[in-house]
Amino acid sequence: MFGILAEGKNGGIANIVKLAGNVVYGALYKMDKNELESLNRLEESMNYRVIRENITIETYGEIPATVYIGEGDSENIFKPTKQYKKFIENGMEQHNFPENYQREVHNLLNL
Repeated sequence: MFGILAEGKNGGIANIVKLAGNVVYGALYKMDKNELESLNRLEESMNYRVIRENITIETYGEIPATVYIGEGDSENIFKPTKQYKKFIENGMEQHNFPENYQREVHNLLNL
């Protein structure tokens, strides 16, 4: 999950790793073209690849979305900074991720 060491971040950053049968929770935002281009530049600068992927949302079904996949090594785990840990934990709480998923991520953050 934290297999990317981002330049200037001094710690690992999150990534999506496809594993059969696993679920990845996240937040979906609607953006205009300029906002999306700006976010794409930021994410690409941190070793993420920008792709279009169909995702499934429980209440809407399958929809196309822009997804950021890290170019890091999924076998290595880099410890995230305290600020990044807090950012991830606050986001999961704000978006009401399931408590068991939040616990799993919290455990990964504190390896």
